[in-house]
Amino acid sequence: MDREFLENKMFCHLPLAFDAMVKEKVNGEETDTGGFVKEDGSVTFRIYAPKMENVTMRIAVSNKQSYEFTFEKKENGVFELFIDNSDGHFNGSLTLNLFFNGVRLLYPYLPVHWSQNKPVNYFEFPCSGHDYASLKDVRHGAVSTQIYYSKVRKQFERCLVYTPPGYMKSAESYPVLYLQHGGGENETVWDSTGHVSFILDNLIAEGECVPFIVVMNNNVVHYPETPAGKIDHCFEDMLLQDCIPFIEENYRVKTGKENRAICGLSFGSYITNDIALFHPDMFSYVGALTGSMYHGEEKMAVYERPYRTLMKSGDVIKDNYKVYWQSATPEEDWIDYVYEDHKICVENGIAEMEGYHFVIHPPKTNKWTSWRMGLRDFAKLLFR
Repeated sequence: MDREFLENKMFCHLPLAFDAMVKEKVNGEETDTGGFVKEDGSVTFRIYAPKMENVTMRIAVSNKQSYEFTFEKKENGVFELFIDNSDGHFNGSLTLNLFFNGVRLLYPYLPVHWSQNKPVNYFEFPCSGHDYASLKDVRHGAVSTQIYYSKVRKQFERCLVYTPPGYMKSAESYPVLYLQHGGGENETVWDSTGHVSFILDNLIAEGECVPFIVVMNNNVVHYPETPAGKIDHCFEDMLLQDCIPFIEENYRVKTGKENRAICGLSFGSYITNDIALFHPDMFSYVGALTGSMYHGEEKMAVYERPYRTLMKSGDVIKDNYKVYWQSATPEEDWIDYVYEDHKICVENGIAEMEGYHFVIHPPKTNKWTSWRMGLRDFAKLLFR
C-alpha cells in the first residue's frame, strides 16, 4: 500500500449517532448502563467493568475547576455513581474523563464526541429554561458533509454545512455564517454538541431569526513550517481562498460582506477576531463567544495580532461591522481575556456603537451552555 493511500482522509472520517445506545448485556441479560437523569436534574451513572477494582470520573467545568468522583462497586461487576445536581451546577454538555484502575478509557455506553483532540465521553446535563437548543416539532434544515479541495493545504478538507428549512425546494439565496469551534475540537462539535441546527430551526420557526446558511470547518490547521502549539495564517488563508469561494460557487448564497458573518467560541473567537480585523472587507457581523483580541503574552501566535495596530482608533470596527458581539460565562477559563477585550472596546470607542454587545451570562453557566446562548442571541441580530 502506498503512502498516498495510507494518508487518505477516509481513515479520519468519524460517524456520530442519533439514536439511544443499545443496552449492554450483563451475564446474557440486558441492563441499564450509561447515564440516567431524574426529574430534579440529578444523574446516576452505571458502568459495567467486572475486571476492574475501581472506576473514577473527572468532570471539568473549566481548566481551573474540576470535580473528581469515585464509583461505588455493586454486584455483578457494575459500578454506580449518583450526582446530586438538583442545584443545576452541572448544565449543558460536559466532557467526562473516565479512569478504570487509573487508566483513562472510553466507555462505549456513554455518548462520545470530539474534544481534547480525540474522541471522549460526554454527557448532556439538562438545563431548566434552555429548551431553545432542543429538538422540537418544527420544520428542520439539513446538515450535510461537504468535501472540498484546499489549494492552500494541498489536500482535501471537510466542512459541515447547515442549510435552513426550505432550502432544497426553493430558488432563494441565503447569507452565510462561518462558525468556528474551539481548541481541541473539530468541525462536528457545533452540531453534535452545540446543537446549532436545533437552535436555528427553532429561531426560524419562531420568526426570531433570518434564515441563513452555516459553514463549519476544522480550524486547527497550520502550515508545516509553523512550530507545534502555535497558530499562523493557514486557516485564514484556507477559509478565504478555498472555502468561501467553494461555498459561493456551489450553494445558493448571497455574496458581499453584508451577507457574511463570522463567529467562534474560545480558540475559535481568537481566530474570528483576527480574520475579521485582517479583512474588514469580508464580513459585516462578528461574534466572539469568549472573545480574545487580547491574548496575554501572545503565546499562541507567530504573527502580530492585528488589534494592536488597528485598534488605535475604534473606526476599524465602527466603520466596518454592523454587529460586534462578545459574550462569555464567569466559569470560562479565560474570563480575564474577555474583560480585557471589553476594555479595549471601551477605550477605543467601540462600545459606543449601536451594534456592540457585551454579555456576561449568570454564574454557574457552564461553557457549552454559554456558547449556545451566545450563538442564539447573536443569530437574532444577523442580516437584518
